[in-house]
Amino acid sequence: MPLTVQELVEKSIDQRQRKRLSEALVSALRAVELDSESVDAWWQAALSWQAIGNTEETIEALRKTVELCPEACNAWARLGDLLAQQGESDEAREAFENALEYDSEQLTALQGMSTILASENDTEQDEEEMSI
Repeated sequence: MPLTVQELVEKSIDQRQRKRLSEALVSALRAVELDSESVDAWWQAALSWQAIGNTEETIEALRKTVELCPEACNAWARLGDLLAQQGESDEAREAFENALEYDSEQLTALQGMSTILASENDTEQDEEEMSI
């Protein structure tokens, strides 16, 4: 009997934890194939792509994750972090702001915003963001 989307997601989590990254990605992508609206499947695909080191695919999967679940603050924060690494400061800032909208203590987003604001020499705003 074929595995369900949830079983594939759980399998992907287990495989990634055991450092079976290619297998984890295959399981996650199979889950996405079965249900392209599954937030969990897209999230696992993003985590697997990131673990493998494919930034472009990770960004695409994170974009789909937050499209399906706008309150996914960890996905927003990871997206912002990767966009910042790609030099996309405006998009990164927007992603960090979205993460902080849903979780004002999301550490990755706070650090990312601090870095962006420091690079803009906006110390007053930087202090305000860090005091949240």
